[in-house]
Amino acid sequence: MKMPMTVRLYEVKTGRLISESAVADLWLNGSIYWYLEPPMNSIMVGNDVIFENIPRECQDCPRLTLEQMTN
Repeated sequence: MKMPMTVRLYEVKTGRLISESAVADLWLNGSIYWYLEPPMNSIMVGNDVIFENIPRECQDCPRLTLEQMTN
């Protein structure tokens, strides 16, 4: 079975479209992984969609601690 999808990435505050993927098959392949700490700055959707060089929306916010990220 196929599940063709286009993934769109929007800025939270403004709703502005940041990026859009090509069509990808997300059948059993749609897990989302956020790597927003430098130097990664990327978001992965499944194995086929990768958004790179994602800017931080809050430049002055303190970084999350490991405890905050795992709870």
